[in-house]
Amino acid sequence: MATHSDYDYLAVATSPDLPLGAVVHGSGPEFEVSTVVAPSFDAFLAGLSNAVLSPDPGYPFSIFL
Repeated sequence: MATHSDYDYLAVATSPDLPLGAVVHGSGPEFEVSTVVAPSFDAFLAGLSNAVLSPDPGYPFSIFL
């Protein structure tokens, strides 16, 4: 969770509407609305690793770095 801006969060999806284990991003005030960041936790870790090494990490990874 990041609280420096709009109370952003990352979560692992368990909803039947999304692929099991997908990583989603959401923010307040509508916490129920989220977008898929990565289709799996492994893909999320790869994306996060790339963002950490990047001089200009993409959204939403930049919020949490």
